[in-house]
Amino acid sequence: MTHPLKQIVSIPLLVFWVFTGCQQKTNIEVLNVSHPASDRTDTSSTEIKLPLEAPRLEIPLDKRLLSAQSVSLNQSAIEEQILFLQSRSNLSLPLEIRVIDFDQNRNTYYYAWEGTCLASANEPFTYDFQDLLGDHNKELLVRGVDLNGKPTLDVFQQVPLPGGHGIQLKNIFSIVLKGSISITATPRLAAYDTGTATQQSFPIITEQADPQAPTTSVLRATYDFQSKTDQYVKTSTQTVALNEQNNAALQALYAGDTQNFAQFLQGPWLKEDTNKTGLHPMLFIDAPNKTITFATDHAQEVYRWDLFSRTMNNAIYMVANNQLINLINVQLNLTVTSMDTIDVNVQGTPSWSGTYHRLAYTVLAAEMHHREQALTQQSGPSGVYLDETGDEVRFAFPLVEWHRGQNVSRYEASFFQWNGQNYLELKALKGTNEPTTTYLVQTSQEKTSSRVIRNLTLQPGKLTLQRWVSDRIEPVRLEQTEAFSTETGNSP
Repeated sequence: MTHPLKQIVSIPLLVFWVFTGCQQKTNIEVLNVSHPASDRTDTSSTEIKLPLEAPRLEIPLDKRLLSAQSVSLNQSAIEEQILFLQSRSNLSLPLEIRVIDFDQNRNTYYYAWEGTCLASANEPFTYDFQDLLGDHNKELLVRGVDLNGKPTLDVFQQVPLPGGHGIQLKNIFSIVLKGSISITATPRLAAYDTGTATQQSFPIITEQADPQAPTTSVLRATYDFQSKTDQYVKTSTQTVALNEQNNAALQALYAGDTQNFAQFLQGPWLKEDTNKTGLHPMLFIDAPNKTITFATDHAQEVYRWDLFSRTMNNAIYMVANNQLINLINVQLNLTVTSMDTIDVNVQGTPSWSGTYHRLAYTVLAAEMHHREQALTQQSGPSGVYLDETGDEVRFAFPLVEWHRGQNVSRYEASFFQWNGQNYLELKALKGTNEPTTTYLVQTSQEKTSSRVIRNLTLQPGKLTLQRWVSDRIEPVRLEQTEAFSTETGNSP
């Protein structure tokens, strides 16, 4: 029988192997955490790029700061700072977490909570802040691996304290297993987005080899949040048969090592059009260079994996960093179901998740057109702008000076476009601990017979895998007025 992919006549494809060497990268301050190579995970040392802010309190001498990030977990205007620490005396101990809060009565910062998670501090880890429970508060999710290479997931919920002052976290889910761990996120209603309604929690799904038939089936467990116990609990377990287990080549792949598994995944894969949208996202796995590229005919995102862990004989867990914007990470579970089919679950990105079929190189070569969508530098604003208080911002790319009263801050600046929006990134020049800031930029212009008024609105926020997430603080509004003479005919 002819495979349906063989009948494809025209597919918009992109050039995959030219991306990483020709792009002008933006500058984002990161902390590079290097870890030794491991036989069980990858073929080289791993390096995870994590946000690094200046800690608001002194770090204990026996601890090493791995990452620090500010976030509001409960919709309040005051942000807590989350620290991730490693013991200097024993690098392999579990990852430590501390929360720094602000006491408004004493006008000082203090350590409000501390705890640990299952992930080893000496192995790659990632973390995220999501509203898993549908109550408009953010949970802290920490993913990693233990010393045996098994994936881990810890979920921490904020616990309200009497009087509404202070913050503590409670572990509502914690698991380590040799298999896959994923969160099934579904779109929420418009009423949730406006804050007028809550929604159901997202379930957590795990899969691991069936001990009774490890080569022919997997055990799939579902965990749901129970409000009575304030915990995720297992609500169902089912046995799922694997496909084409009588295939000798597939059996050899499952029995082989991790390097052979990565080589098997090499090449282009086309996603099924399960939503009948007519769009076929693609991914391209480049095993020698350890990159995975997600692409449509409009955009592409290139990631280099830092962790490639064999979780089951037919599955891997991958953590990868964006090659252009360092602070964008992606975590995914990939399962081989046949010699030409894989299932991919990208955490937090349903549009990339789904079933993919191997695409023959002959089809790829026939349909390829050479287009590149890198985040190239744009021509940004120039000259002097004033904010609402009269402070000056002087643009002279690639440098920007921000005059706040008697204080002057100098930055290395990048102005780029991503997904049709303009962004300004400011990195403080050496000598300060100020974190790098990325702004969404909106511009407008008014012109009269004697002058031009240019307006800039800079909204701080974060770039995630596929969208912009605002920090929800008041944007910076700047204005530049340029006068010209009508008598001489000079006009901008």
